[in-house]
Amino acid sequence: MNRTTGRNRPGFTLIELLVVVLIIGILIALLLPAINGAVQSARNAAVSAEIVQLATALEDFKSKYGEYPPSRIILNEDGHYNTSSSTTLLAASGGFFGGGDKDSNIYDPHDLTYGQLCDRSLRFLRKFAPKAPFVVGASTGVKIHDFTGTGISAGSSAQSILLQGNECLVFFLGGIPIHDATGATIGVSGFSKSPTTPFTTASSGTNRSAPMMEFVVSRLIDDDGDGMPGYVDPRSSGGNPRFYAYFSSYGNGGYDPNDNNYAGTGALDPSEYGGPATFAHKMRVNFSNASVAPFYVQSPAPNPYTSNAAYNASAAPVYLKPQSFQIISAGRDGLYGLGGEYAGSNTGSRLPVGPAPFPEWVAADPAGARLGERDNITNFATGVLE
Repeated sequence: MNRTTGRNRPGFTLIELLVVVLIIGILIALLLPAINGAVQSARNAAVSAEIVQLATALEDFKSKYGEYPPSRIILNEDGHYNTSSSTTLLAASGGFFGGGDKDSNIYDPHDLTYGQLCDRSLRFLRKFAPKAPFVVGASTGVKIHDFTGTGISAGSSAQSILLQGNECLVFFLGGIPIHDATGATIGVSGFSKSPTTPFTTASSGTNRSAPMMEFVVSRLIDDDGDGMPGYVDPRSSGGNPRFYAYFSSYGNGGYDPNDNNYAGTGALDPSEYGGPATFAHKMRVNFSNASVAPFYVQSPAPNPYTSNAAYNASAAPVYLKPQSFQIISAGRDGLYGLGGEYAGSNTGSRLPVGPAPFPEWVAADPAGARLGERDNITNFATGVLE
């Protein structure tokens, strides 16, 4: 007769299973914040590391050309710059700039005039490409430079293209953009080594300088349709691109808040790049050749950072990094925030609101007028700002 030597073992009871599930749930709840914190720290570290790469490339650029790239410039494809024009950029909203550049309609009347920006642009281009044909005078409409990489053909019309800070980073550190058949940016090609024709396409067959920064192609985004991409940070995703904001000090603390006016949808929503005019930040800025100074420039976010109040009737703002540049990432939440005063290591809030500078923001959100900046990542602070 066969005997069964083992004994039947009953399964887990329902109570035992519930206890196990409960314990596992508690462990997951305890671990998730730590895991999420580690992931966010890693992503912030990736942005910080890339800002260091951009800063190194900007230093290389200065070493080669004598100064940092501008953070706003006009590229006239006919090489002519009307430096005497008193037309303000606000008056250019009817499509003055070619290529459907929608950024030309969001400037304050107290911004630089078109002539002043032409003067700034011409001065820099002559230093960057001293043997290329650039002259003072009215436009001829004849295309001789190919900044957008679309080629120069007989009778091709010249465009006037406005580059903001994020586009300036890509253009001056990367070179002429390369586009596919649909017009999408698929890379950058450096500049031609020809001293008289540096702004030619890669297909022209000329010897070319290598880009100073290796840009990730998938993050080269042309949001304004002018053929010139900007560079979004690694935290951007989906249809919500957030560019690296780049502000040049122009060598002497002369930051211009209007160098990075990103166009929003116009909705009353401070999560947009700039939002409506009522959500703008006024900054006291001295413009060269201005008939009245200083102006209080009303600029949408982002804005450069200062060590004192940016809107002060008795003292002009003292900008951080006064001799070089500022690079700003909008961080995890994608909000640039107001910009302006950053108290650094001082006690209390590093991002003070103050009673007067931005009453619209305070009225809309008294407790969090600058909360959007707390996770911003920059080249002048270690880690996030707050």
